Amino acid sequence: MAFQASCVQRDLGIAGSQLADWHGNVLAYVPEKWLWEIKEGCHPSSSCPKPEGLWPSEIGTLLQRSITRLPTGWTRICIQVILKRHLEYDIVGDCLSTNPLENESNQVGRSFLHFMHSICTENYRNRWKDAPKHYPLAHQPIAEHKRCTLAENVVKEALQKLYELPFLLISSGDTRGCTEAKRTNVSEIKASRLNVVEALALLESEDVLYILQPFPGHSLHDVITFSPAKLANSHAKVLFVLYQVLQAMVKIHHSGLACGSLTLRDIFIDERLCIKVSPRIADYEKNSMAPSARNIDRSAMSDGCKERVQQQIDDVDADGDDDPVSDRKDLVYLVAEWVHGKCSNFDYLMELNRLAGRRMGDPNYHPVLPWVIDFTVPYGKFRDLSKSKYRLNKGDDQLDFTYTMNKEASTNSSLENVHVSHHISDVLSDITYYVYKARQTRKEVLCMHVRSKWEPNEYPSSIGRLQSWTPDECIPEFFCDPEIFRSVHPDMPDLQIPSWCTSYQDFVEKHRCILESIEVSENLHTWIDLTFGYKLSGKESITAKNVCLHLVDKHTNLSSYGVVQLFDVPHPRRRCNPSIFMLEPPFVPHLQNYACSASKDVIVDTQQPFNADHPETVSEELDIIVEKACAVAEDDGSFEQATEALDDLDNGKMRTATLQNNTSVLSGIVGGKKPKGETGESEASSTIKFSLPEEFNPLQVLDEFEALCRFTVSVGLCEPKTLKREVKVPDILQSDFVHRDMQAFGVLVAELCFAAKLRTMRPEATLIERYKAVRKLLRSCRHEIALPVRYVVEMLLQANEDPELLTDGICVFKYDIVIHGLPPPTPTQILSPHLDIIPFPSYFPALYKFAVNFQISQMQKEVDAMPEFVQGLKGDLPEILEILCSEGVEIFLPFFVFLMSDNSVSVLTIQHLFEPISKALGPINTSKYLQRFLVAAYENCCAGHDQLCFYEDQFVEKLMSCLGLSQFLQHVFSHIIHVVAGFEKEQHSEEDEVGTAVRSRVLLHMQSIGETGSNTPEIAEDTVAGGAVVGPEGELDDFSVGMSFTHQDMLVDTISFTGTIFGVDDPVVPKASDSTSQESNKSSGSEVSCEADKDVGVNLQLGNENDGGLPVGNGEVEGHTDMETDAQDTCLEANTMFAGEMPCAVDVEENGETAEPQDISNSDVKKLIRTACSMVRTQIGRLGPTLSSKYVARTLLRILSFCYLGSDKHQYLCEEMEGESQVGIAAYQAQQVSGDRHAEPVLHCLIHLAFTYGEPVLTLQYIPHISYLVSCCSGALKLNPKREAGLLGAVVLLQCIVPYLSDVSLVDCLWCIIHDALLPILHVFTSSSISFPSGVQCRSVLCQKSMSLMMLICLRIGVDSVQRHMSEALSAFFQGFSIAAEGKGDQCMVRDHGVGEADNEHPGMEEMRKVFNAELASAAYVPFLCLLGNGSIEESIPNRDLVCQLSSQYEQELLCTSDTPPVVDVPEDPVLATDTTAQSSSILVNSDDFGSFGGFSVGNRIQIRSGPTGDCETVAVRLSQLSNSYSVLSLSGSPSQALDDGLVKQELRPSERVLAGNWLAHWQYDIGLSHTQGHFNFNQVKLQTYTGHGGAVRSLCVWPNEDIFLSGSKDRTVRLWSLRNCGDGTEALRAKLVYRQHRRGVFHVEHVEAVQRVASCDGTLHIWDCDTGATVSTYEAPDSKLSINAVSVLPAPQPGLVIATSDYVLRFVDTRKPGLQHEFSLVAGSGSGSVRSLAVSPHGVWVSAAFSSGIIVVLDVRTGLQLRSWQAHDGEILKIKALDSDTLLSSSMDHQLLAWRVSDGRQCFQLRSSEPVHTFATFVGSGTAACDSEVIAGTSGNRVGVYPIRTLQRPGGSTRLLPENFRGVLTRLAVLPAKRLLLLASDNGSTSLMA
Repeated sequence: MAFQASCVQRDLGIAGSQLADWHGNVLAYVPEKWLWEIKEGCHPSSSCPKPEGLWPSEIGTLLQRSITRLPTGWTRICIQVILKRHLEYDIVGDCLSTNPLENESNQVGRSFLHFMHSICTENYRNRWKDAPKHYPLAHQPIAEHKRCTLAENVVKEALQKLYELPFLLISSGDTRGCTEAKRTNVSEIKASRLNVVEALALLESEDVLYILQPFPGHSLHDVITFSPAKLANSHAKVLFVLYQVLQAMVKIHHSGLACGSLTLRDIFIDERLCIKVSPRIADYEKNSMAPSARNIDRSAMSDGCKERVQQQIDDVDADGDDDPVSDRKDLVYLVAEWVHGKCSNFDYLMELNRLAGRRMGDPNYHPVLPWVIDFTVPYGKFRDLSKSKYRLNKGDDQLDFTYTMNKEASTNSSLENVHVSHHISDVLSDITYYVYKARQTRKEVLCMHVRSKWEPNEYPSSIGRLQSWTPDECIPEFFCDPEIFRSVHPDMPDLQIPSWCTSYQDFVEKHRCILESIEVSENLHTWIDLTFGYKLSGKESITAKNVCLHLVDKHTNLSSYGVVQLFDVPHPRRRCNPSIFMLEPPFVPHLQNYACSASKDVIVDTQQPFNADHPETVSEELDIIVEKACAVAEDDGSFEQATEALDDLDNGKMRTATLQNNTSVLSGIVGGKKPKGETGESEASSTIKFSLPEEFNPLQVLDEFEALCRFTVSVGLCEPKTLKREVKVPDILQSDFVHRDMQAFGVLVAELCFAAKLRTMRPEATLIERYKAVRKLLRSCRHEIALPVRYVVEMLLQANEDPELLTDGICVFKYDIVIHGLPPPTPTQILSPHLDIIPFPSYFPALYKFAVNFQISQMQKEVDAMPEFVQGLKGDLPEILEILCSEGVEIFLPFFVFLMSDNSVSVLTIQHLFEPISKALGPINTSKYLQRFLVAAYENCCAGHDQLCFYEDQFVEKLMSCLGLSQFLQHVFSHIIHVVAGFEKEQHSEEDEVGTAVRSRVLLHMQSIGETGSNTPEIAEDTVAGGAVVGPEGELDDFSVGMSFTHQDMLVDTISFTGTIFGVDDPVVPKASDSTSQESNKSSGSEVSCEADKDVGVNLQLGNENDGGLPVGNGEVEGHTDMETDAQDTCLEANTMFAGEMPCAVDVEENGETAEPQDISNSDVKKLIRTACSMVRTQIGRLGPTLSSKYVARTLLRILSFCYLGSDKHQYLCEEMEGESQVGIAAYQAQQVSGDRHAEPVLHCLIHLAFTYGEPVLTLQYIPHISYLVSCCSGALKLNPKREAGLLGAVVLLQCIVPYLSDVSLVDCLWCIIHDALLPILHVFTSSSISFPSGVQCRSVLCQKSMSLMMLICLRIGVDSVQRHMSEALSAFFQGFSIAAEGKGDQCMVRDHGVGEADNEHPGMEEMRKVFNAELASAAYVPFLCLLGNGSIEESIPNRDLVCQLSSQYEQELLCTSDTPPVVDVPEDPVLATDTTAQSSSILVNSDDFGSFGGFSVGNRIQIRSGPTGDCETVAVRLSQLSNSYSVLSLSGSPSQALDDGLVKQELRPSERVLAGNWLAHWQYDIGLSHTQGHFNFNQVKLQTYTGHGGAVRSLCVWPNEDIFLSGSKDRTVRLWSLRNCGDGTEALRAKLVYRQHRRGVFHVEHVEAVQRVASCDGTLHIWDCDTGATVSTYEAPDSKLSINAVSVLPAPQPGLVIATSDYVLRFVDTRKPGLQHEFSLVAGSGSGSVRSLAVSPHGVWVSAAFSSGIIVVLDVRTGLQLRSWQAHDGEILKIKALDSDTLLSSSMDHQLLAWRVSDGRQCFQLRSSEPVHTFATFVGSGTAACDSEVIAGTSGNRVGVYPIRTLQRPGGSTRLLPENFRGVLTRLAVLPAKRLLLLASDNGSTSLMA
């Protein structure tokens, strides 16, 4: 590697600090500009630039694979370096591209006949060539001419053909021109070598070839090491990867190049399982130079080149290889050396880190060593190595809590892989790494990774503090690098070391000595078990509190780092000469001399180490250990040879005779017997015993040796003994390269299967070493090879043969010329569809073609590439999905997810491709995998023609069907409803003066209410002089960054509260004409609380340049205010919603021409809102009353409040008056504000809901919601923006619904309206102690809308009832003038605007003075005076004199300005602006006969009396003048417009769906429940009855959208019914469709999700279309004597069913194909009875069959293997149902309902009933786990019970159905989960819908 790096530095000019080793290649960090110059075919002008400002350590970090973010302008490349001197040999044979079997063009569309012909031809040719070797010839044959080609030429030509790039010649002195080469089309290049890592450039120097390739990313080795779940549980994924590898090999061979000894590190993969192969060109090199290479002609070489070549030859002769890696030993030898003390702890741990993939300098995956002492005492206190550092730091209690908490959360959570039980997260985090190296790392890097603010004092100051702070392990630098303690920061001191160290070097040496000490070495194996060993998994990890998150979370995201388990057996202990072997023999009384003599022979010197002076002796001894360890494994545990090895390990040679003698002597002493020949001793001495040390274990050494043997056998990859001797071959043939490629492919496949067992293999292992390791595992672990690839592995590796290994050949061994009738294997041969070497699924070619086209489109730079790909896929996708199985869909899914997440094609993808893929996935998988991307598309979409489809009825209906009703309503529907109001955001600069505006842009999506952090695009500000905002150069807004509109002419259907009837929508024109107005504007802007942006995650705004609050120069409005209505309205049904509605007329300018059309953004927004409103109204009818109220009404009510959020939503809308035309406006209609335009379509939808389901919606849902909004503000001392918006929404909604209340309902609700809503609102805006966040503006708007509401109520109830009901409200309203007057003083009462105020005055008082002024007094007093009369108003308004005085003052001011009635003009004060049109143009005169309660009204007009009214003379004069001019009050938007008499009172049209009876009772109860409540409540409320069957109903099936259901009966029919509410629940409904093709009684009906068909069975299976009733196909049992007993549908994406016949066979049906597909036999034993019921797991993994004998059998759907069978019940099983992937419910005639764990067949729940449970269903509430489910059981005694799964043991709980609600015997029941209703079928043919 060092020599390769030096070549790169010399020829390419890349500094050594920018280079790193990467699996035999060179990884370089280079600038993109420098690389671009090389890619363009020219030599760079200078050497590679160095990164400025980066330290060498930082550059090394950037070269690590775990670092994904690089500085701008820099990239990483991989450089393959091939030495020409290693290519100086000849290759014999034809080029690989000339092989007919490898020719790609010959493989396309070949028939089986042509394929067999080519096979025969190849076999004949091979046998003929091989014949001379086996048969003697009569004469000497003519010498065959061998075609030889220099390897260098072969490689160069093949590389240029593969990459279609020329070689750029480079040299040290000058630059040569590029070799001419024809470049093909980019797309063609990509298509031809898509699965090959591309080459950026091919370079050639005098002695080296360079291949520059991009940094590839994640490899297949990373997948199986760090993300094994990516390929787990799916053979198809592995096969698809291998399929692509073979395709890449075909492409490489076709170019004439060999792939080399491919490893898992040479195959790169992305998240979508698309792979790229990097051929190992370096494998062409012959490391040992041939004699011909030494004698090459050097005459043409320069002197420098000659010297370099000679030096290289000398180096090879001296060292053999310049790679020091080759000297590394296998782990088995290294372990033996470490155990016997020949390898240091430091070196051994570093080697383990290297094998685990840890890399020096990688902050995410740095090598780790243990903290061995804690530095709390002098010379440290040894740490407990049997516990992880995390455990020591956190404590057992904390780890137990973390593990238990995550375990409980994972049980209750519906999200997978979110809560996983674990103790620790990592061994060394990147933050800890940077804290460790803080003294040697730049501040910028530390601020980026540790904490953003530089605080040097926050970093640990000493090594002791650092060790106690961190829960992570240590790093090697603290044992070997003194520089890590020295700080490069002036404000951060050096890392302090303990006082017992004199210097940093001294600490490092002592720290290293402690690591090598006996105390650490004795226990280091326990730390290895925790960090790299068997305590990382299984029960041992739980016991050790060492469960690592990375190993158990089953993550599928690709990663290049993580925790790796190297060993699965305990690590052997290091022999550290325990003290028990160094003790003197124990003292024994009376036997001292005897004991001493015995000890001389017994005690063995175990302290003597191996002879370090003779390493060859050590190697021989270790070889003996390895050899005999293997012998132990092969001899079934015999330890005879192990004992001999143990004896040989000790250098002190023990004599066998002496050992036996001493053993016998010792045993005699211990056992009380004398040794032979001993006499004269007393009897007492024979019974004397001596005690040995407690820790003494005479078998300790043997136990340690056995542990070492077990460990060696487990991790050692020993060479098989059965292999034949190795031979040499003279010539290098082209076929040898093919053989090597195929052998490498076979080894690679085996390594995929044996990944966990091969982790200890050296990364640099050669192909023959890998082959030997795999051969060993094949002998012992053959069953671990997956079945689909087992044959190809055995064939390619000749596992059943003993091939001759080649020591000096290219390949490991040579294949026979014919193998099983076929030529030697090639990639094309394995890929051939005519062979079954690897059983690739039939859909792989189509799937591979799709992946190729996808990658080509993704890599093309054209903007339209991906949209064109999606458009083309629209027609091909159904065909692809038609042939895909579930595993194929799983492979296809990541591609589709990418398309959905790509903003450029997400709309097209969802529009054209979402429906077919969601049908294939099914509702469960669609919600799981695609729902969040669908929601993101709704959040990010903007108004436009393409997005309209998102809100159309048909598309939304498809979404509902694809996602499932519950998921759609809970997660998607709210995003669709939000667009009804048209939301946006407006931002104002703090530096803007009054009159400066910012362009607003529309965001048509509003996030869920209450969420924060909406992704709002930045707003471009383009301002011009005068404050008007225009686009650059007068252009329209840029649609790519958002849409904007001027007017929101949303709908033509209008109601009484809209400006379309009372007046034309007007642009926002605030006028800044005086200082007071300017002050008010500034105050409002400054008082807007930031809380609005924090609390609300929605964007509400309206307007653009023309209506976004733009001030104009001299008070004049620029531009036009005309509105435009689409003549061809797509929402025609809206015109009939309200009585008397009329479309808006198109405004005309003065010259009679139509106004100029608005920009396209306005048109798109209008169409979008119309479409959304139409869709919402349609869904209101489909969802039914309860779901509509829960999900539609509640969402719209929340949105209504947010329509008025923000001060910009409180700006008044005014109309520019043209000519003499004047517009009359109702006195009770306040002037519109900006928020009203957002609220208009929301109110439309709310009223439509009331039209559909009747008046109870208004009285029981809307009015309580208004009371709730008001109650949140009435008692508050301070308002926030959300509360003030709620008040405005409440007033607007109340004014909207009052006209639609009937007289009776209004009387019933009047007290609630006044006391719970109106009076609290009046108290809020008339209180001087409450200030509004939006200032005066909001108080003014709320005041005027409340005044209009009071006028409307007075008009409804009449004069007679006003005094009785409204006097308190009127008094409270007009009391505000007194409060404002008391705060002003006498001078302020005469003037409109007070000057000066107290410094300590409450802000609310200032707002009161500005709102309750003379202008408002006139606007309020005059209409109420005309309405109530003088007498009534005196009683209702106590401060009448003050109000009359203010009103007279204002009227006199108007008379002083003009003698004629004033013309409507822009208000002088935009903040205090009131409806001057209503004030000056319309005066209501008292009418005692007005009102709907016994009063009298003439349409919507009030006749004004001719004489003055009132005591005040000024008022009388003014009223006389105004009454002469305007004698009639018009309530329309135009004087000439035909008026309707129902503006004050309107009636809801009658409908059959109006709530009444039981439907009303159930609706009223259900809307009171939270939609997130997880329990099913059965109240036995009968809602509907369905009659029509002539026999008992035996099966029920509810459609996923819960609007229809099907029933199968004994009358041989299947009927389809509608679930819409109708009437009061007493009517009996008839079927919508009847299927009559059955010949016998139907016992099963079910919905097939994958194909959207109905499956019904009467003994013959029928598949039919529920829309048309047409039969699609039928399936019968293969024998007429057999019948189908049970049916179950496989979940999507599997489009099939499983049927059980009377011959105990399960047969599988694919609804897309004719006939039966395959069958599995059920083996349940004799007397098992017939199959009664079938159940399939939710994921389609297993199917269970229940027998009449009570036996349950579970089979694997994929293999047919019987997973488990058990005796579940004593009686006949009636029904079984899969609750989840491991839970099965069963009911039987033994009166029990049981729940079983399928994994072990154990019972987990039990319910015992007094009657058999013959029918049951499951209900899942807020959660989706089994513990959140409930079972609803029905018995033959007409009892229905609801039981939670957790407490199935509780008795009782059932309810008997009342005879008046249900007649007959209960036969079947079904659940409507979203609507929380039950369908109950009886034996009399009727079905009841109950709640």
